Amino acid sequence: SYNTGGGLNHRLINDVSRDGQGNESAPSYNRIWVTQLIDIANLMERYPGYTGKDLKLFDNPKYISMIKSYAPLTLVRRGVASIGDTGKPGAYMLYPDNDSVMIDSFNYTGDIEIAQHLYFKNNGELDGLHYDIFTENPERLKDEVYDIIEAYGEYNYDKSSMLTGYGFGALRAGTLYESVGTNVIRDTQ
Repeated sequence: SYNTGGGLNHRLINDVSRDGQGNESAPSYNRIWVTQLIDIANLMERYPGYTGKDLKLFDNPKYISMIKSYAPLTLVRRGVASIGDTGKPGAYMLYPDNDSVMIDSFNYTGDIEIAQHLYFKNNGELDGLHYDIFTENPERLKDEVYDIIEAYGEYNYDKSSMLTGYGFGALRAGTLYESVGTNVIRDTQ
């Protein structure tokens, strides 16, 4: 199984850190792995002629760690750290930026952290969350995510993180609260 599927397992084992980031330093480049591999993951899950586990990406801990790797990189509940040539300094981007990556991954795994990050990316809302049209009862995603948030709470973006496999650490203290009654234009003049 190590050399099947165009060497995909070999790449995941050797090129993805234990923290879920690929061999690029920039999270925006590493997100390409996830957004491209989701199509393969879905095809292998839905292909009735294949029953082995060696190419079922949703069963592969390295692939799942790639999807979950962006939550600890999220700073001040705004976006992923600008590392390497990820976007612009100070620009807030949330990854994976393709929600179907998390929705499809949650559909097959039921992973708690994926549901929590999906809820966060959807601005703490359940409205608009649904599976694709090929999934039986696509609206059930709202209930599934709601049940996880009720049971486990939201993901703790305020805890410190140390990703030694990737080479990232963030010491966090407290929670970001939006200022009430401020105006950005007024405050900058």
